[in-house]
Amino acid sequence: MLKHYIRITIRQFSRHRISTAISLIGLAVAIACGLLVLAFVRHEKSFDRFHEHADRIVRVYEKQVYPTGDLWVAVTPYPLAPALQRDFSEIEAAVRVYYGRQLIVSRGTDRFLQYPLFADSQFFRLFSYRFRAGDPATALALKNSVVISSEVAGKLFPDENPIGKPIQVNGMPDLTVTGVLDPLPANTHLRFDLLVSLPTVSDTWPPEQKEAWGTNAFVTYLLLAPAVNRADFDARLEGSLKKYRDGQGTTTLYPQPLTDIHLGPSFVADNAQRSDPQRISLFIFAAVLVLLIAGLNFVNLATAQANLRFRELGVRSCLGAALGDLRRQILCETAIITGLASLLALAIGELAYPLGQSLFGTSFPRQDLLSLPSFAALVAGWILISLAIGTYLGLITTRRTTIRWLKVQPSGRSLVRTVLVICQFVVSIGMILVALVMVRQQNLAMATRLGASGEQILIVPLRSDDTREKTETLRQALRAVTGVKAVTALDQIPNDIENSSTFDWEGQPPDQTFLLNVCGADEHFFATFGVRLTEGRAYTTTEQDVCILNEAAVRKIGWDDPIGKVIGSGPDARATVVGVVEDFHFTSLRNEIAPLVMFPRESPSAYGLLAVSLDPNDIGAAGREIEKRFTQICPATPYSSSFFDETFARLYAEEIRAQKLVGAFAALAILLACLGLYGLAIFSLQRRTKEMGIRRVFGASMRNIISLHTREHVIWLIAANAVGLTLGLLVSRHWLERFAYRTSIPWWLLAAVAAASVLLVALTVGIQTIRAARTKPVESLRYE
Repeated sequence: MLKHYIRITIRQFSRHRISTAISLIGLAVAIACGLLVLAFVRHEKSFDRFHEHADRIVRVYEKQVYPTGDLWVAVTPYPLAPALQRDFSEIEAAVRVYYGRQLIVSRGTDRFLQYPLFADSQFFRLFSYRFRAGDPATALALKNSVVISSEVAGKLFPDENPIGKPIQVNGMPDLTVTGVLDPLPANTHLRFDLLVSLPTVSDTWPPEQKEAWGTNAFVTYLLLAPAVNRADFDARLEGSLKKYRDGQGTTTLYPQPLTDIHLGPSFVADNAQRSDPQRISLFIFAAVLVLLIAGLNFVNLATAQANLRFRELGVRSCLGAALGDLRRQILCETAIITGLASLLALAIGELAYPLGQSLFGTSFPRQDLLSLPSFAALVAGWILISLAIGTYLGLITTRRTTIRWLKVQPSGRSLVRTVLVICQFVVSIGMILVALVMVRQQNLAMATRLGASGEQILIVPLRSDDTREKTETLRQALRAVTGVKAVTALDQIPNDIENSSTFDWEGQPPDQTFLLNVCGADEHFFATFGVRLTEGRAYTTTEQDVCILNEAAVRKIGWDDPIGKVIGSGPDARATVVGVVEDFHFTSLRNEIAPLVMFPRESPSAYGLLAVSLDPNDIGAAGREIEKRFTQICPATPYSSSFFDETFARLYAEEIRAQKLVGAFAALAILLACLGLYGLAIFSLQRRTKEMGIRRVFGASMRNIISLHTREHVIWLIAANAVGLTLGLLVSRHWLERFAYRTSIPWWLLAAVAAASVLLVALTVGIQTIRAARTKPVESLRYE
């Protein structure tokens, strides 16, 4: 019997090749999308679970309370970790991790830039990274010891064992290699190639710095005992900081499970590799919608095809076939085509793997795509889809009696198919609108960046102490380059200013403080980035104890005339306000513009960056000359630079990735919907071939016939636009709520989406209709 079902299925597929190909390709592409999203989600949720004690490791974060609002901070004071381990019996080990600035790593003539990580000796007791050489228990036990990645080992020690060998890192004594790590797993929130023992730098700090409870710069990780009462521990930890600060302050501590860091909330000063959990939900939702559209296509084409099989079913019923046999036949056909689509999806997923990595913005392992859970999901999906669609088709196809099967005339109209087609385009149109709104929001973000044009500003980091000592020499040399309009020295890229401090001011109410973001920059900053002063003047390099506020800071303080007023971050740190700068976005548009204070550093060597404004007509030549002069002045420091728009794009990396993926899924959804509509148009025209011949005989023009056959689909699409645009508008507004500054959704954008969809459908149906309408009437009347 199974052979019989398969033989009939092959005949059906051969008879209806176009509809079979459309259903097969649509399902395969949609399932491949689902497999890619599944692999991505598994990768995102697997972060840090490979560590042996992952379920017992927590990261400590702070909640800082201010009158202007709460601040959640990922870094803690230097003395916190040993104090907690001393006072809490539940803590087996405590580790501090400190993120250092980018340094020059060298051995002989080999030099490259690297970001180091500094950690306590118990680091590898908590984190189970695999060693290629060395002992994890003692790797960080001694001062001036370093654990390097296999990549760094390959650069510095290509043909020898690095254990026990020295390497040079600027600003530190020679470091002895005590371990080499295998490549870090892709699913770890800690990324490093150079791990240095913390005493290497902390032993050089003065005692007051190491005992400071008000300075936060260290990430604190705790390894808890196996049977800890977490509720009791969390409650005791919450108020522990007040104890160490003699009851002062309102800052509280909280533990965050290690496995929650990657998909957890975003904190200030958080260097962990994070991802937005809403992005995962968005990707899953988009994949489900594409699968839904492909499934609706399959059902639509299958029900249209079923209309042409009623006589076949009637004859088979007369010859003794039971209803159960007919339904099993239809179920078998459905299972075969979905099975073929599943196999084809594996090949498509493998081929689309590089594209998936690009769209998802993460390097999830290829084996996640072809893993056992993926195969299990594929088989489960095949069974469920086959049963659901096959049972439905079997019921609607075999609900007639034998006589009605033999008498029935194929109908081109079906309420169910109409509703399903409308649903397909509702989803597609809604996704297209959401993708376009995301693009508009990204354009708004790019329009708010500093400078006339982001690609005209070059950021040149000053990596070493020697380079920073030559800051003014470099600035003067680069300013003399043809095509350079201005050069400024500063200590933070001005689209991601996170440094902050509490300030007091003249006329301050008692017990009221708030945070001001802090940025050090010389007097050339304002000309380089095109920032306008609204009051007062710019400071000069020779001035000290002066500052400039932004308009948000003036409003927050409440001054009517800020010029000449004094603010301070301590008794010995007072500054006179000499100017007010217009508000500019120095963080993401997700946040309102915060209060900002800018001031000149005591010495040019205190800055860490140069920003170079370039003439857009001479960028290439100017860039090459800048590199040449930098190398001449600082030959021991590798040159590196990036354009300001690149750093700006990194600030909105999550939104850009989401916009690209939603756009890709929206394009795929509308393509699948149009493919399905194309298949339905073919069926409709096949059923009405004689009708077209008769109309042509009675004088109907080709325009009349095309209008007749496209009008119905356009009406469907108008209804789909009404619903799809409404849903897309609601989803877009919900997504925009995450931004303090958001784009508008103009009426013409809705009209453009509607017009484009109508045009696309008219072309899809019209091409096939024109082809059928050009058939000679005599051939149409002879059809069948």
